[in-house]
Amino acid sequence: MRLTVLKIGAMVLLPVVSMAQGTTVIDTATAGRSSINDALAGPAAEIELSGASLDSDGLVISRSVVLRGSNSASPTTLVLSGTTSQEKLGPGDGIFVCGSGITVSLENLILIPSLDGSLKDDMVVATAQNASSISLTLENVTMTGNDGLGAPVSPPDLVTGLPVGDPAEAGLPDDGIHIVDSRFGGYDGDVDLTLKDVVINGAGFNSPKGDGIVAHVSNGSISFDNVTLVGSSRYGIQIGGRGTVQTVTPAIATDSALVSAFNGRSGIQVFSAASCALSNVRSHGNGYFGIAVQASGVESFALADAFIAENGTEGLMIANTPPQSVTYTVTDTDFANNGQGAPTGHSDRPYANVKLDSTVPDTLVLQLQSSTIRGSSASGFENSGGGRIELINSTVVTSGADALARTLRLDTDTMPDTVPQ
Repeated sequence: MRLTVLKIGAMVLLPVVSMAQGTTVIDTATAGRSSINDALAGPAAEIELSGASLDSDGLVISRSVVLRGSNSASPTTLVLSGTTSQEKLGPGDGIFVCGSGITVSLENLILIPSLDGSLKDDMVVATAQNASSISLTLENVTMTGNDGLGAPVSPPDLVTGLPVGDPAEAGLPDDGIHIVDSRFGGYDGDVDLTLKDVVINGAGFNSPKGDGIVAHVSNGSISFDNVTLVGSSRYGIQIGGRGTVQTVTPAIATDSALVSAFNGRSGIQVFSAASCALSNVRSHGNGYFGIAVQASGVESFALADAFIAENGTEGLMIANTPPQSVTYTVTDTDFANNGQGAPTGHSDRPYANVKLDSTVPDTLVLQLQSSTIRGSSASGFENSGGGRIELINSTVVTSGADALARTLRLDTDTMPDTVPQ
């Protein structure tokens, strides 16, 4: 549920203008580092940042609120220090959302770490307490590094993976978004996470385990609409828990629901989820897998209208032991030239575009419907387990011009050439 914006008439902006149960407007040109936390201590349902940039203390949000930049076309840059409160996972996050039954929305913002080194963990963390749920929405939000001058680092080009700016510029210290569920003592609720028009760039520049998103929800949900995850040191997104994961058809035809590219290991890593349905997805140029389903308990997995291309090992790896007989479906998906070669130190064995691992039991069926598997550098598909791969109106091309062509559909299909700013 999103809080309705309360329109306020013409006013003279002082450093902070506050109206109870209405909107607090913060002029970033004159505001101090504690201004947002001071406003969060008050009753306003909405906090609006008017201005280009604000150096801010780490934020602790424990009540329902909308925090937004005033201009959707020119989001406000928040240069965040780390939180100092003793959270369950320790201090040092940029924004820590915690509470019971609250609704929080972050809008029209660019989040970058301060150069003081205190933001040493995740940019946004959310935890639900008292067996309740938090509804967390991020819309028109970019998370990226600090260029050393207090400005955001430009994400790399999505076609080549090459940096747009100085390649030495840093990214995020660790994860972009980390959802903490009831696996941790004291946190017994769930988080419903909605992401729309979100970019997370360079998660984990000083951590080998940095993920764009870590989302483990026991009963909650995760929804994606035009989300780009690029350049994480490990996974673009790590999905777990027992909740529901889905992508939403974007309102703009040139957008993709979820793009995960040039991450160190997997673009999309599914460890467990009661239901995982991904459509209009692009995962390319990742160090290992385009998509990997590698855990027990994934009861339902569906992939549709996807483009999985030029990943280091398999385009799609299934290494899952489901709780019962299941059929996973892949529909209208193009696997192109996966198996380009994993990072140094990994096996040099041949890689398949699509693979069922040896751990897969004979109770699992993978159906490829109206899909294409192409590429001379990798075999079409491999079944090392007891499961079954069924090709239904699908094509496998392993030689000839079609196989050799670089088929990144970035210019002609539904994916933008560059990360939206």
